[in-house]
Amino acid sequence: MTSESGLHITSSYLLDALNFFNILTGDPFYTQRHEDAWALWRERLGEEPLGHVSAAAQAYGKTMIGPQLALVISAMPDFDTLSLSEALSDTNRIEEHFRDSRHYAEDWQKSAALCHALFPVAHALEERGFQEYWLTERLPAIEASIERMHSLDHGVDLEELTAAMLGDAGDSGDIFLYMCSFASPHGIRISGRAYISDMSFSPESTLRIAIHEMFHPPYRRSDIEQEAAALQSDPLFVESFEGQNPNAGYSTEDKFLEENVVEAMEVWVSSRAGLLPDPLKYLQEHDEGSHRLSVILARAFDTVPRRRGETFTTYFRRLVKELPVGKLREEYERIVESRAI
Repeated sequence: MTSESGLHITSSYLLDALNFFNILTGDPFYTQRHEDAWALWRERLGEEPLGHVSAAAQAYGKTMIGPQLALVISAMPDFDTLSLSEALSDTNRIEEHFRDSRHYAEDWQKSAALCHALFPVAHALEERGFQEYWLTERLPAIEASIERMHSLDHGVDLEELTAAMLGDAGDSGDIFLYMCSFASPHGIRISGRAYISDMSFSPESTLRIAIHEMFHPPYRRSDIEQEAAALQSDPLFVESFEGQNPNAGYSTEDKFLEENVVEAMEVWVSSRAGLLPDPLKYLQEHDEGSHRLSVILARAFDTVPRRRGETFTTYFRRLVKELPVGKLREEYERIVESRAI
C-alpha cells in the first residue's frame, strides 16, 4: 500500500523473523504477548538452540535483541531478499553498509557478536520450517492488518507534519513501514526512512509509530550539550530515568532524553492530526508513565511555538531556556492538574 503522503506499507519475513528472537529468549515480557508461537517453537527447537539465544542475549546485555538485528541488517540494500541464516552470516558485509547509516553504533562489535551467536539458531529455524510457518500462519493476518490501514488513509501528510516540527532539518523522500507479527510491543526504527510496526497495533497506533520514528534523531547531541546537561540534572528527569522499566531500552541518559523529546514531538503532532484524543492520559500510561519530561515538552510546544524557518535544534535550545529547569516536577504537577496538553 502507498498513501498520498508517501507512506509505503508492506510485510517482511526477514524483519519479522529477526524480531522473533526476542520471544526465543524466553523473557515473559515477550512470551506473554506471543504465547502460542512461543509454545510451538520452544518444542520444535529444543534446548540447544534456545540455549544459544539465551547466551546471546546475556552477552548482549538485554533480551530486546530483535530491534538491533533489524537495524543493522536493514542497512543492506538487498536485505529483504535474504534468508534468515544468510542475513546473519556475513557481518563484514552488514558493517560495510551499516557504517554509512545515521544509526552506526559504537557497540558494533556487540552487534556482530550477536549475529554470529544467533546464526546456528537461524539455521535450526529454517530446517524446522519457520518460513513455511510464517507464510501460512502469520502472513495472512499481517496482510489483513495492512488492509486496515486503508481506513486511515485520509490525507494525513506525514511530510507536512514532520516539517511542522523540524522545519527544514528533516529527511525527505518516501517512508517505508514494514508490518510484522512479532514486533510487539515495540515500534522500531531501522536503517533509512523505514520503520517496523506490529499487526496487533491499531491503524492509528501504526501511523503514530511512523510519525514518532521519523523524528529520531531530532538533533545532534553535540549541538545541544548545555541544554541536555541541564535537563538531565533536573530531579524529575533523574527520578524518571532511574525508575523506568529496564525493558524499555533507554540504557543511557542521552537515549532517555532523546526518547522523551521525540515522544513529545509525536504526541503533539498526533493529537493535532486527530490520532490521539487524550495525549496526557497516553503519556501517563505509556512506558509506565516514565516520560514525564514529554508531558512538559508537549505543553511547551504550544506555549513557546517554533518560529517560521527555525530548525528544531535552534528551537529546542530556545525552548529549554524558557522551561523552569531545576523545578520541572512542579511544572509537571501543574500540567497534570490542569490537564493542559
